[in-house]
Amino acid sequence: MGIDRMGLQASAGLRDKDLQDPDARVPVSSFVELWRELLRARPEPDLGIRFGAVTHAQQLGLIGYLMMHSVDLEGALGRLVRFCRLLSEANRARLTEAGAVATFSWEPDARLQRIPQAIDWALAAVVNVVEELTAAKLEPREILYPYPKPAGRKAKLGGPRTRARFDCPRPALVLASRDLRRPVTDADTTLGSYLEDHAETVLAALPSQRSASRRTRAALWRRLRAGEPTLERVARELSMGPRTLQRRLSEEGTSFSVLLEELRRALATTLLEDRSLPVHEIAFLLGYSEPSAFYRAFRRWRRVSPGTYRVSN
Repeated sequence: MGIDRMGLQASAGLRDKDLQDPDARVPVSSFVELWRELLRARPEPDLGIRFGAVTHAQQLGLIGYLMMHSVDLEGALGRLVRFCRLLSEANRARLTEAGAVATFSWEPDARLQRIPQAIDWALAAVVNVVEELTAAKLEPREILYPYPKPAGRKAKLGGPRTRARFDCPRPALVLASRDLRRPVTDADTTLGSYLEDHAETVLAALPSQRSASRRTRAALWRRLRAGEPTLERVARELSMGPRTLQRRLSEEGTSFSVLLEELRRALATTLLEDRSLPVHEIAFLLGYSEPSAFYRAFRRWRRVSPGTYRVSN
């Protein structure tokens, strides 16, 4: 697309080695920043649908291969729901069936829900992967979007009879129940069973919902407005010593300072979108003792001042 890849990586705080390690977990905040930077360079309403149309099952890694070797579409989507944490901690998916209607839905991270193209990409990717698995065109009854109807978008998901609904609580594809019975063309129950056992092992090895990093993020979120969070205060809140907390975070591949920086960086761009908030007030909301510290940090993240960033967006 003619966009500087290294610049995109840098804006999201990603290094080459983060992307080359197949077992690495990229923070959702980095994914959000990638979308924001990309849309500054190419603010196209159809971008998400375009990306989704060229997303294939193999690109979903282990989950993609699990889906490819399922017996039918119900089994494939069921595995996507069951193992969605392998793709991202941000998603919680569901597959429900009521009479003649089946609904595949998920709850994306709130920051992604504010980026229509990111939601479009995920919806379009699911449609494209389903069509790839079943070698047949999919025409959902409805597609639910968790944002207002966008202006200027020309591309359309689904067929001529697919109804688009906006301002919904969560993104979803509403299908005819009979679509779930579609056979998957490359089904292999033996290989699928082996991959499912492997997926269970990988899932069990992921940090739990009560991991030190998740608990630390939650504590940092609560403490930001009360001033600069410190390792000692957060450790005390989590009922452990500072050295113990640092050790557990290190075992999970992160640190207290990295988590604090990630949270501030993600919140800063969101808060700057609210033009009723003065920049100095945003600095205090992020827990900085002085606005100048926020200015220096923001210049390091975005290479511009907070005021310049706000004017240009």
